[in-house]
Amino acid sequence: MLSRTLKKQLLLAFCFSLSQALVASPNKGKEIYTKSCVACHASNGGGIPGAAGGPNLTILKKKYAHQQMHAIIDGKRAGTGSTAMAGLLKAMKIKRTEMDAALDYVLKLPAAPSPHEEMGN
Repeated sequence: MLSRTLKKQLLLAFCFSLSQALVASPNKGKEIYTKSCVACHASNGGGIPGAAGGPNLTILKKKYAHQQMHAIIDGKRAGTGSTAMAGLLKAMKIKRTEMDAALDYVLKLPAAPSPHEEMGN
């Protein structure tokens, strides 16, 4: 049987390791966003103009942004950009939790000017 002191030490070690994972999450989101999203959505999250560019993510509401991103990952959006994004994420082996972290990161950036003004954004 474990002593009371050893139980406390194990619990403390577990809590510390869990807290380190939680603290690292914002950096992970930035890392994933930089690696996987900047080419289409720009470093400021404002998007890239043109057919190959992605929309401004900084102006989206969190719930809506996550719903749309999950729909893209799950193949429920059939637009050219959505299917291209889904294929790219699959090829890069980006997990849903990693995309959630990347999206959480970009949604905390200041609202960026949109290059898609002519499209009604």
